Amino acid sequence: MNVGRGPLPDAALIIYVAFETHCPSTSCLITMPPDQPPQGKRFSHVYIKRGEPVQDGPRMRQRLASLIRNYDSTDLRERAERDLGIPGPLSTGRSWHELLEEWELKDVLDLVTIVYRQLVDDAEEHPLRSHRVGSWLSEVSRIFLEENVHYRVDNQGGVHFYFDEEFAHNQAATIAALNDSRYANALHSFEGALAALSQAPPNGKAAIRSTFAAIEGLFRLMFPNSPRLAAKEVGKLKPLIQQLHTADATALGASSKMLNAFKEWIEAAHFYRHEPGKEEVAQPPLTLAVYVCSVGASHLRWLAELDASIGPKPPKAD
Repeated sequence: MNVGRGPLPDAALIIYVAFETHCPSTSCLITMPPDQPPQGKRFSHVYIKRGEPVQDGPRMRQRLASLIRNYDSTDLRERAERDLGIPGPLSTGRSWHELLEEWELKDVLDLVTIVYRQLVDDAEEHPLRSHRVGSWLSEVSRIFLEENVHYRVDNQGGVHFYFDEEFAHNQAATIAALNDSRYANALHSFEGALAALSQAPPNGKAAIRSTFAAIEGLFRLMFPNSPRLAAKEVGKLKPLIQQLHTADATALGASSKMLNAFKEWIEAAHFYRHEPGKEEVAQPPLTLAVYVCSVGASHLRWLAELDASIGPKPPKAD
C-alpha cells in the first residue's frame, strides 16, 4: 500500500488510515513520536485516561467474581455465608457473578479477606496448595490497581483504603510529628479523620471535621486564650515565625504566605463543619475530602513543628 511514496518514517509507529480513492496523500498517515510506548501493556492501560480513583465499579466486581471461581470450594461458600451473614452461592444456588453484582460494597471487600483465610486453612491441611495464598493476594492487588479503585490488600488479606502515594506519605509524616504525649488529643482526632475515610463508603464530612478538630486542639494548646480556631486567630503565629526565621528573610517571606494559605484552609473547612440551628451539609466529593484532609494534615504537622521549636512547655496546672 506504500507504492510510489518512498520509505515510511523511521523509528515511528505508523497507522495507515488512507484509502487510495479518498486520501492519496501522505497527510492521512498518523504518526506517533519515536519515543517507545510501554511494551506489553493493555491498550486501555496506556492510552485511556484513568481519571481519579473510584470507590466501586462493575468491572472490579466482575473480575473478583471470575477470580474466585479459581479458588471456589464448598468450604469457602460455607465460610462466606457464616462470616458475612448473608445468602451466598451455597444457599441460593446463584453464581458469584450474580451475587457480587448485588452485594453491598463492604461485603464484596470483606469477601477478599474471607477467601484469603480459607486458602490459609486449606494450605495448612494441604501444603502443596500453599502457593494459592500468594496467588490470590497478587491477583486481587492487580485488579484493584488496574480498575483504579481506592483499595489495596495487605499481606494478610485485609483490604484498606488507599488514595495515593502522596496522601500515604503525608499521613505517616503527620502521625510521626504528633508522636509526643503533648499531642495525644490532636493525634486522636487525626486518627479519627483517617478512620472516617476508611469507612465504606468513606465519610468525608466526618474526616474534614476530625482534621479540623485536631488542628484546633493543637492551636489552642499553643494559644490557650484562643476560644476557637478562626482565620483571624492565625495572626498569633506571626511572632513565633518571626522568631524562628529572623535570620532567613526568604523563609520568613515564604512562611508568611503559608499563614495566608492556612487562613484559607480554615475558611474552606468551615463549609463542612456542623453549626447548630443550620441544615446539615451534604457529603463532599471524595476527591475534595481527601484533598482538604491532606492539606489539613500538612498544616497540622507544621503547627506541631512550630510548637516543638518553642522549647519545653511548663506542665499543666492540676
